[in-house]
Amino acid sequence: MKTTKTLLILSATIAISSFFTSCSTEKGCTDPLAINFDKDAEKDDGSCIYPAPTNNDQNHDHANGHVTLVFNHHFDGLPVTSSTFNDFRYVTANNDTISITKLKYLLSGFKLFKTNGDSIEFHGYSLFDIANPIPTDPHHRLKHDEGSGLTFPLHDVEKGAYAYLGFTFGFDSTDNLGNYSDLNVKNWNWPAGLGGGYHFMQFEGQYKNNGNDSTFAYHHGTAFNGPDKINHIPIKLTGVAFNEDNAVVNIDVNLADWFRSPYLWDLNTYHNMLMPNYTAQKMMQANGHNVFSINSVIQRR
Repeated sequence: MKTTKTLLILSATIAISSFFTSCSTEKGCTDPLAINFDKDAEKDDGSCIYPAPTNNDQNHDHANGHVTLVFNHHFDGLPVTSSTFNDFRYVTANNDTISITKLKYLLSGFKLFKTNGDSIEFHGYSLFDIANPIPTDPHHRLKHDEGSGLTFPLHDVEKGAYAYLGFTFGFDSTDNLGNYSDLNVKNWNWPAGLGGGYHFMQFEGQYKNNGNDSTFAYHHGTAFNGPDKINHIPIKLTGVAFNEDNAVVNIDVNLADWFRSPYLWDLNTYHNMLMPNYTAQKMMQANGHNVFSINSVIQRR
């Protein structure tokens, strides 16, 4: 009888221990590309559910997939997020110590270029705001004004290797004439007296000036009152290939390059009133070519 009691107590102890162990780790679907992605799950339990293939996917025998572009921001390796705003932790190539208080910018004209010169265009644009990162569902169809956040989805992408991924920083001269209601209500317009259209970027913060905190407003858009007003930046990133139904392209956005090359940026000279400054706008355009690069491409079934 004593042995039976001991076994009962031991069984109860094991059951209680198993209960608390199973509750210590939240299980669920940990893949953000799945429909039932659980952001609180710490361990994948194999329950992920993925969207059914579209008619277009079926017609191509699963030759097409979904690609999510993820933009990761840093300053020469130091992360830049809304949680790091207002901290003097970044040093420019000109040795100016700065803090960041705002970063918004516009991307458009996403294309994948094949090695034979053909291209696939993805309609849409995205107004990125680090202070308000809104993840984009990578599976729903793009409307022209969708894509807000730090990710951008490309749908029905033909699998294979591409010469490069291209997109436009800002709007090209045609799109910059458009009337986009969502951008209008966000006060994203570029003054008509300075060429009109829309901002391409609002990058603001403070810098140390002889021990004092001074503000800078690095606003990029139409180049005003000069021979070449077209000021958008075409970006081309090599090293993209897709061989699975889902892929994530991690893109590095190194904000330090806005201040570095080919023009070394002196904030004591160029810190404010840059929108009507033709020279400053063209310098921004030149420096912006170096900001974006591909870090990795992750393939997922």
